[in-house]
Parts: sequence; C-alpha cells; structure tokens
Amino acid sequence: MATSTIEEIMAGIEKDRAEAEAKAKGGIKSIADLLAVAGIDSVEIYFDGAGDSGSIEEIAGITDGESVEIKDFLREQIESWADAVLDSTGVDWYNNDGGFGTITIDVKGRTYEYEVNQRQTTSSVEASGTVNVDTGEEI
Repeated sequence: MATSTIEEIMAGIEKDRAEAEAKAKGGIKSIADLLAVAGIDSVEIYFDGAGDSGSIEEIAGITDGESVEIKDFLREQIESWADAVLDSTGVDWYNNDGGFGTITIDVKGRTYEYEVNQRQTTSSVEASGTVNVDTGEEI
C-alpha cells in the first residue's frame, strides 16, 4: 500500500472542501426558489455534533413569524445542501468536543448565513510545586 505525503493529504482535503463549497453555492438557488413557491420566508437549520458524529438536528420553516411545515422532499434537499455548507467551512464540528451552530436561509432576501461553533476543553494548572525529598519543605 502506498503512503501519502502530508501535502497530498492536505491537497485532498482542500479539493473536498472546494467541491463542497461549489455544491453549497450552486444548490441554494433552486432550494430558495422552491421555498419561495411554498410561501416560506426563512429556514433555520440547527446542527450539533461531538465524539465522532454530528447531524442536522432540526430544519424549521418560518412564515410571518410562525413555524410552518417543510415537505419531506424539500427537507431532504435542504439537509443535503446544509451538509455541503458545513463541509465547505473546513471546521471539524463533529469530532472530539464537537460543535454546533445554525444556518439561516432568508428566502425573501435571497441570502444565507452560517455560524459554526467549535467546543474546546481547556485546562489550567491550579497547583504545582517542588518539594525537597529529605526535608519535606517546598522549594
């Protein structure tokens, strides 16, 4: 089995990210068009992940400030598109401590916004010292 260099691995990661970005930017127009025809003003997409997995947790349609149903076929398209948006960021929001966030589609404004948060565990030294073995005194 051939081994890859770090440069080859990084090039592959960048290629995957660029392909996801193209899918995200290319797929939103038809989704926004379908949402507009359905009379949906905006969509809130919530995602969360940790350990070694993550998922889209909720896709909520909103019209006139009220929650509205999004048909399954459109929901599936939105979820696939949202996965591409997340992949395009290059943020590892699903491994280790994971992450979470939102993607908002403003149908009327013809824009989308995304926010990806990454959880991090931090630590700090709360006590330390050096003790003389013979005297038991702190040095």
